[in-house]
Amino acid sequence: MYEKEIKRFNNLVAKVNVISFDIFDTLLIRPYLAPCDLFRHIEGKYSLKGFMQERILAEKRARYIHRQQQEDINIHDIYDNICPQYTHLKNIEMELEKHILSPNPFIKYFYDKAVSSGKTIIAISDMYLPATFLAEVLNKNGFKNIKKIFVSGEYGKCKGSKHLFEEVVKELNTTPDKILHIGDNLQSDYFAAIDSGYKALFLEKYIDKFFKTSNGKRYQKLLNENASLDYSVITALTAKNALTTKEKSYWYNLGYNLGGPFAVGYVQYIIEQCKLNNINNLLFVSRDGYVLQKIYKILAGDNALENHYIYAPRILNMKCFLDYRNKFSYLKTIFELNKDICPDFYNIPETFEEAERIFRKNIPLLQKCAENNLQEYKQYLKEQHIENSRIATVDMTTISFSSQAFLNNLLKDKVILGLFSFAICENSEFKYKTFVNKIAAYEDNSKINLSELLISAPELPLENIKSGKPVYKLPTKNDLFKLNLYPEIEQGILDFADEYRKLFKYFPVEIDGKTAFNLLDIIVTLRTTEDMYYLKQVLHFGDANNSKSERMYLDLRYPLILRGPLMVKRKLRKLLNRPKRQLKSWVKKKLLLWRIYSYERKNLGV
Repeated sequence: MYEKEIKRFNNLVAKVNVISFDIFDTLLIRPYLAPCDLFRHIEGKYSLKGFMQERILAEKRARYIHRQQQEDINIHDIYDNICPQYTHLKNIEMELEKHILSPNPFIKYFYDKAVSSGKTIIAISDMYLPATFLAEVLNKNGFKNIKKIFVSGEYGKCKGSKHLFEEVVKELNTTPDKILHIGDNLQSDYFAAIDSGYKALFLEKYIDKFFKTSNGKRYQKLLNENASLDYSVITALTAKNALTTKEKSYWYNLGYNLGGPFAVGYVQYIIEQCKLNNINNLLFVSRDGYVLQKIYKILAGDNALENHYIYAPRILNMKCFLDYRNKFSYLKTIFELNKDICPDFYNIPETFEEAERIFRKNIPLLQKCAENNLQEYKQYLKEQHIENSRIATVDMTTISFSSQAFLNNLLKDKVILGLFSFAICENSEFKYKTFVNKIAAYEDNSKINLSELLISAPELPLENIKSGKPVYKLPTKNDLFKLNLYPEIEQGILDFADEYRKLFKYFPVEIDGKTAFNLLDIIVTLRTTEDMYYLKQVLHFGDANNSKSERMYLDLRYPLILRGPLMVKRKLRKLLNRPKRQLKSWVKKKLLLWRIYSYERKNLGV
């Protein structure tokens, strides 16, 4: 990721005795896009509306009050100037920092090389948190060889003014040219260090690097429309994954970047609904419940309710109860399933009325077969030991609520609630809740198909239950393709859940259904040619018998991210149409980068 910087670093190491690192966004990273998201996190967790804005204002007040005596302030100064109802949050803020800060994987090479070279390692940070606190967090995250930490809030001096750099030289009793400083801020970590006589290395923030990639631009576009805490966290984790997993496959990244947030958000919703409805047993319905059950065990941990992965697809509702939910497509499926025992079913009528007439005519013949299937399934259900339970069933998208109807028929009043990711229509027959709180429109179909590809299982479609064991259909070419690719999707989803749990175990961030669903637009409406190439290989089956397929995308529009002359033309037009202030900022940034390039060519020979 930092190939050029590594080369420059290796040239500089031999020339110095001390290597200094910035802390935030260099050694340590927060799982947010902006520092103020930490305050938003506290505001949401403790339902303290207005805290984020007040915390920002309190810092400004403290800086204004102390501007004559010192260049920087500490966290105690900030909370001395905050509204009284928020003063107790100082320790909570520090505790949250301790839990969510993690080592920057992109800095590992530089730190390890500094350690192995035997150089003195220090940290210099413009920060209001105390050095003892930062030392504890750095040590916890594997940075155990840092001799001393210089913090602006304690010295009252900043890097940007060069006074903190001067203080470091005095305390270490060395000359500035023997110190190499590494940081992510172009002004305070690079130019101020150079002006102080230090050698310096600028490492661009990983999130800024991500936003320069084609994938990052898609997230940035959606960020403008979804400026929420959960989207900030998801984007930060996606950026970290995208820039550290080049060896991972397209399918793994699809699972991590999209399937992971969707599954984690849905399971958080499941946990919440179980508490509200006093549920004590969860039935995760195959195949959609396969990975959801695993995520549930990760997130719920020791507080997990009794849960089971259960085979209850709509095809069993038709086989055991001959229930076609008053739908012609389901009735056709019953004809296909039973044509070997009912010769009348070989030719499926063109109208629903005629099909119902033939169906009723053959009911006596069908019921005997259905009764055998029902007894087999009752025996299977008995082995699950779910008596005396308040049950919630967990499934993905539903149209006719077939799985819930099937289990309601068998378990009666034990099924308290059906939980679905999405409902295509309203249904007053059942008590149910949906993670994505909206009724689908036609343009949502591609997103629904994508969510069901992501939240699935490495299993073949079920045909029946015999002797308590699942009997699968003979695999098609598409089934075998999915069986081979799904373990990679699953691993990406599980890795995202593990990372999320590790960071937010004590300070949860809820992923909203709207955010999780809108995130699928990354692939559906902002898709690239790479997305088209991989996803066109996958078929989606929408019918109960898995016989009617459709492509993942329901429209043939070109991907929005184009390459070649057209893209260059659009970029130039966008640049020239910017307001003058933005254009000036862009030019200034390019000039700063040119200064870095010129300095390093002249002084370092790279």
